[in-house]
Amino acid sequence: MKKNEYMDELREMSGIDEEEIDGKSPYEDTDSGENMDSNEGFTLEGSLQYRIKIRVKDMQGFVLRHSYGSIAGWFGVLISIAAIVMVIAGWNKYGNMERIVLCILGTLFTIVQPIQLLIKAKRQVTSQDVFKEPITYNFCKEGVVISQNNESGHFLWEDVCKIVNTSKAVYIYTSPVRAIIFPKDQLGDVNKFMDFISIYYKEKCGY
Repeated sequence: MKKNEYMDELREMSGIDEEEIDGKSPYEDTDSGENMDSNEGFTLEGSLQYRIKIRVKDMQGFVLRHSYGSIAGWFGVLISIAAIVMVIAGWNKYGNMERIVLCILGTLFTIVQPIQLLIKAKRQVTSQDVFKEPITYNFCKEGVVISQNNESGHFLWEDVCKIVNTSKAVYIYTSPVRAIIFPKDQLGDVNKFMDFISIYYKEKCGY
């Protein structure tokens, strides 16, 4: 497998359905994607190395947070809550058809969509070969070198648009809809991890 083919496989590690995000894979190349085919110029001496295995719960946590952490996600929840309030408060005012429509809206973003997202996340992790073994990440001053078995690739700190630190994981976004998941229970000293990546991220991005 060539390096660019390996990175294509890694880019599928998202849990977000490509059709739901403007047809884009969360691991598509950034504008500097031509750099993904070679790890030359990366200083691995003194780098931090982590072996990460993405589990179903890790992917599910990311997908739910990504979907419901946006304005659009919260707007959908508000629509469902409003529909539930309407059907409860005005049950006797509506006919059967109106009640059915309101019940559907009430469960759409609070029950149906979350279940669909959880199922998709589980299917993605269990069906893709890249999740069957841990992936090694070497964090260095230039960026992050990614390797698994005999395949490798990388991304630069300049490719990172934001880093999100949650209670369960750290998400490194290379675009608004693409992120690499780092479960905290696999990072060991989380503060050391955050301090290291924050220094180079801020240095390279001018923050």
